Amino acid sequence: PSPSPSPTISVVTSGRRTGLHGEEVGFEYVVDYHPVDGTPASDVVVTDSSCGNVNYVSGDENNDELLDEDELWTFECSVVVGPHLEGEGGGILHDVGVVGNDVSGGLVEGEDTWYMLFDHVAGLFSVDIFGPEQSLPGAELQYVYVVQYVATDGSGGNVTSLTDSGCAPVEYVEGDVNGNGFVDLEEVWLYECNTTAGSPGEEVHVVRLAGNDYDGASVRVAEDIMTTLVVSGGSMLTVEFVGPTTVRHGDNVTFVYRVTNTGGAVTDVSLSTSIACLNLQRDGDGKLADGESVDFLCNYLVPALHRELGEPLVHVLEAEAVGTGNSPVRGWGVGITEVVHDTGVLDIGVTAPSRSLVGSVASVEYVVTYASLDDSPAYEVSVADAGCTPVHFVGGDTNGDGLLDTDESWVYQCALLVVPNATTNVATLSGSTVDGSPLAPADANYTVYGSESALQVEFVGPTEARHGENVTFEYVVRYVTTGSGLGVRNVTVVDEAVGPGGAQFVGGDVNGDGLLDVGEEWSYISEQMLLSALHAESCPVVSSRAFDDSSTVSDSFHRTTGYSEDPFSNDICYEGEDATPSNTMFMYKL
Repeated sequence: PSPSPSPTISVVTSGRRTGLHGEEVGFEYVVDYHPVDGTPASDVVVTDSSCGNVNYVSGDENNDELLDEDELWTFECSVVVGPHLEGEGGGILHDVGVVGNDVSGGLVEGEDTWYMLFDHVAGLFSVDIFGPEQSLPGAELQYVYVVQYVATDGSGGNVTSLTDSGCAPVEYVEGDVNGNGFVDLEEVWLYECNTTAGSPGEEVHVVRLAGNDYDGASVRVAEDIMTTLVVSGGSMLTVEFVGPTTVRHGDNVTFVYRVTNTGGAVTDVSLSTSIACLNLQRDGDGKLADGESVDFLCNYLVPALHRELGEPLVHVLEAEAVGTGNSPVRGWGVGITEVVHDTGVLDIGVTAPSRSLVGSVASVEYVVTYASLDDSPAYEVSVADAGCTPVHFVGGDTNGDGLLDTDESWVYQCALLVVPNATTNVATLSGSTVDGSPLAPADANYTVYGSESALQVEFVGPTEARHGENVTFEYVVRYVTTGSGLGVRNVTVVDEAVGPGGAQFVGGDVNGDGLLDVGEEWSYISEQMLLSALHAESCPVVSSRAFDDSSTVSDSFHRTTGYSEDPFSNDICYEGEDATPSNTMFMYKL
């Protein structure tokens, strides 16, 4: 015999195909149901592996909460594209699923996929040439080129060519700290070229740098120019950066610069540097014969905080002296000092429902921070949770540079399918210093218990109040279950912000049986809370709790500080057994 036909449900995803880092992008999901006998589907839920909260928008034309055969239901979700990470791949895969129940209670499922490519901001290259402004014919000359790239999303740029009309070949020396082939934020790449001075006259160096952004698209060409004057019978100064080549924030160091004379004798040798020396001293009388050198000592206090210093330290050195016939003699040099950063501490906190309905999708939220003594940020930050994937970035990178700064809190989320009994997961935060050194990972455990029934309490508002104002807070309580559907009695709501007394029942017992039944919404209020007439620097976030007379509450209270326009209702905790207590967190803005 032929198999019996089965009902089918499908979901079609649409949205952006590309997204910039830090940009909020939206997706739409259209659900269609094809039953065998014309009956509708119930309990329709859409999930997206890379977008945490998929919400119903429209399509239920008769408002019966059942997906009929002739209806198309639309869902929506938005997500913030996370910070740029090295090795992030080409984009984000969205595994989309839809589930529902047919009239007999059987599960119907459908799936779809959507792929969104990362799109990167086109940054700007800069190139600066440094070399001798004056030379003798036949002298060996060295030119140094300093290359940087800045994109607002923290992505790097790729150098495709660097040429100098007066010197070839121009060759890479150093600067690619992480070895990825891109000039990244906070990297300075050095190139050099060696040549021999020609006949007396001006030698012009026109420097051109061409490159691509992280996606391979060409960016604007960067240019610089300088001239070397070749003179006969005179003198030439060369300047060498001796060191040190590495320092730490807060160090008191002495940089050494060496000036060497070639040719006729010079006097009154002086040196200027781009570094803000506390004092700059010359070790000698400033008179140099042919082949002689003199050292300059620069005492420098490295700023204690990363934000106070452009890194690495680039020493641009210019020497000047008096030559034969009181003619000026000039020389040049450049040096790099890398700043070694503090190995800070990563921290991660997880907010998840302690109990939720089996088969429901629970929102897990991860808040990550970083602390370092020198205020330097963390690089290549990522959150992994083997029990909930994928974890996606929500927000917090306030300056959009892809670095977790010490004054930032980054938020990630994951959609967890709740299964029966207790599930314990471990979330791990990893990253590195801006120098590329791995940081010790941070872990956080959380447990979600899958239950057949639970109470849900929603804080209605208000979400804003003035100091000294009397306020009436409103709450709605619902009973949800996958079991028999029998109601619960003696439901109480307690708001920790108002006080130990319970909130007042207002209404919602439709059939008047004293039981909070499935489908009913009971309303409560806490009246006349007198907020302090004094302004507070921060406002408490408190929890409301709903419970029946057969349950107890042990750890349902959470607190943080801040201001918010909207209720914060992501943290819903359930305790006990059967119809279990719940709490939801929310903010009052004063």
